[in-house]
Amino acid sequence: MLAAVLAPPALALSRLERSRRLAGSPVRTLETFTGRVAAVLGVVLVTLGLLGFVASGFTPLLDPHGSPLLVLRVDPLQNLLHLVAGAALLGAARTGATDHPRPWLLAAAGSVVPLVLPSAEPVGVVLHLTVAALALTVATTRRRRPAPRR
Repeated sequence: MLAAVLAPPALALSRLERSRRLAGSPVRTLETFTGRVAAVLGVVLVTLGLLGFVASGFTPLLDPHGSPLLVLRVDPLQNLLHLVAGAALLGAARTGATDHPRPWLLAAAGSVVPLVLPSAEPVGVVLHLTVAALALTVATTRRRRPAPRR
């Protein structure tokens, strides 16, 4: 239900986005390994965020017990963080910005926040630490491509 409500505005707003590439630069999409990883992780996080809102609703923001979603306990704050981090990774994969550390650092920061929430449990801790470690590894090991000379 939530996806049906959010899909039309998201599609309408996506038409208003400007491309971040310069006029003469080549189109870079998901053809890099980090682009594919960002796309897969972004889809997983956005899906988890949307399904989390279905399971937990929108209130209370910080539920100490959380709502069950498969093997995880989620609350609205975690769902919002999943949506933001997933959207950032999907946007970076779409524009070819996965060589920059910003989307990866955002995903790592979004993965660390749920660890201190009252609804944190062992399965969630392991999953969030795994995502944070993956994101930090990619952020610190990617070398930025040199800017083309003019």
